[in-house]
Amino acid sequence: MGSVHLFTVATLLASTVASAPALAAAPVPPITAVRAASPHATISPPFESFISGVTTFTATDVSGDLALISLWDHATGREVARATAAPWTLTWDTRGRTGGAQVHFELTDKTGKTSFLYGFYALDNTGPTISRVEFPVVDGRVSGRSRLTAFAYGSSPLDRVEWRVDGTLRSTYRIPETGLYPAPFFDWDTRGQNRTAVLDVRAYDILGQHTTLTRRVAVDNTGPRITAMTPGHRALVRGGQFRTTVSGSDPSGIREAYLLDAYRVTTAPFTVLASAGPDGVRTLTWTLTDRLGNRTTARRTVVVDNTKPKLKITKAPADRAKVKGTVKVAVSATDRNGINRVELLINGKVVAKDVKAPHTFSVKTKKFGKKIKVQVRVYDRAGNVTRSAVRTWKR
Repeated sequence: MGSVHLFTVATLLASTVASAPALAAAPVPPITAVRAASPHATISPPFESFISGVTTFTATDVSGDLALISLWDHATGREVARATAAPWTLTWDTRGRTGGAQVHFELTDKTGKTSFLYGFYALDNTGPTISRVEFPVVDGRVSGRSRLTAFAYGSSPLDRVEWRVDGTLRSTYRIPETGLYPAPFFDWDTRGQNRTAVLDVRAYDILGQHTTLTRRVAVDNTGPRITAMTPGHRALVRGGQFRTTVSGSDPSGIREAYLLDAYRVTTAPFTVLASAGPDGVRTLTWTLTDRLGNRTTARRTVVVDNTKPKLKITKAPADRAKVKGTVKVAVSATDRNGINRVELLINGKVVAKDVKAPHTFSVKTKKFGKKIKVQVRVYDRAGNVTRSAVRTWKR
């Protein structure tokens, strides 16, 4: 969080004082208060104050025989206000001017004696500036309890920053009178809400001038939408690990995906090699978190199957048997999660496949030479495979 330093009149006016023209009718000495013994008065607001707009000056503690007080602006060399009787108030219209103003008050008593009070004021008719509002993570979006920070400044010191939501005042940050202070902030509790809100940030300076910055803010307390997960529901998986992926979308962007009992991934596509575990049902629990911290959890059930199918040749010539013509090979294949296919291999090559029981193959022996090597291979639906022993036939 940034910090802001309070402006001082001396800082604001340094260049203005150095370059201001001298008043022809009354040469200006160094900028110090000059007060004659008589006549005399105390002016409010005092020199080195910030002023704006139409400013009223009041003279108190005046000499008993005071006849006239006049205010002279050194920038124009002209008298801008005068008073000739109690309550000794003078009005100066400073509108349209900003910066340092060298002036003097001329006091004249009834005998014609004159004294002068010299000094300067800081003119500020522009009001504060709000350069930006900083959001916790995503510009223009909030969630849960969010701290927003306003960066504001002005020629005059700030007095306060007000935060309004949909026209209702929600927080006021008072500016300390001296020293450094944190940038004005607002802790906005949006929990349970999902909507578009109008945020007004209003900065006031010590002169009462104010500036408002309005933002439309998305209040988002909804987690990401999960659009896809793999493997599919009750899909068969095998091996020590298997690949699982989750996809999603969110207006605030997705920060990370986490698979329970595994690890986090922060780059899409969100993919993890999950541990298979023992045979049976395995539940995958994915959690997507958006950049604001909202979460959505979804579960997917898969079936781990690392058990090979059972295979039995129920009918076929025995090993080393002599064969001729066409012979039959019948196979029984079973698996708790189902059989995908049965393959017949002759001399190392797949010559036939069968996907539906009963599994029976016809072999025309004359197509395969004098020596025939026969094997049966069974795949279950998970991809596990069982192979029979090789039988050698002679023709």
